[in-house]
Amino acid sequence: MKRSVVFLYLIPVLFTAQISAALLTIISDLDGGIRESNNSGSFSSQQMLFGRLGTDSDLTGLLSFDLDQPELSGASIHSVSLRLTLNAADGSNSADETTTLDLYQVLTPFNANATWTNRDGTNSWNSPGALGADRGSDLLASYSGNAALANTGDTLSFSSEAAFTTLVSSNIGNTLALGAYMDSGSTRALFRVNSNNTLVAVEDRPTLIIDYTAIPEPSSFLLISAALLLGWGTLRRRN
Repeated sequence: MKRSVVFLYLIPVLFTAQISAALLTIISDLDGGIRESNNSGSFSSQQMLFGRLGTDSDLTGLLSFDLDQPELSGASIHSVSLRLTLNAADGSNSADETTTLDLYQVLTPFNANATWTNRDGTNSWNSPGALGADRGSDLLASYSGNAALANTGDTLSFSSEAAFTTLVSSNIGNTLALGAYMDSGSTRALFRVNSNNTLVAVEDRPTLIIDYTAIPEPSSFLLISAALLLGWGTLRRRN
């Protein structure tokens, strides 16, 4: 009888072992910055410029991530965050004040030819700077920091909002495009961020971090159930 009781205790343990929480890191497959003051874009260098150079001179960061990952198939997403690493300090060139970068979904497709007014080398954004109809309405995450005090190698961690988790959950299997926008202001606040350039160390490239729980395939549950029933039957016959 004791063997049967022990076996019954093992059942939830075996099932729980098949449902495990994990972290998945995804490096951006396309990233760069678009600049208001000279209507330019940069998608090939090791460094991306995010923030603001001054009045009417915003710099918006654009990134995309491939969510077609086998680990996420059928998974439950708990939280999502974005990690960026500084390529270089801007120092006293930036104002000594705290500013905020806000993360939104970019709704309009773009490529490495994007500029402030053009999204792919041929077609214009609906609104210059990937704003208006080009930008989702939900704030996904934010980073607040002082660009004047930031140092090379510092991490910019975008705290996650519930909307970020919901967005990733609904886009599994697709490409997710994001934009990092500077809050309103007129002073210089420049963050020189590492890109996904091959010359940048993998751990310093823009990274999406997803906390998820993998759900086993139905066939796995069937195999476990069959094994449990077989073991239970064997124990009963012996008892």
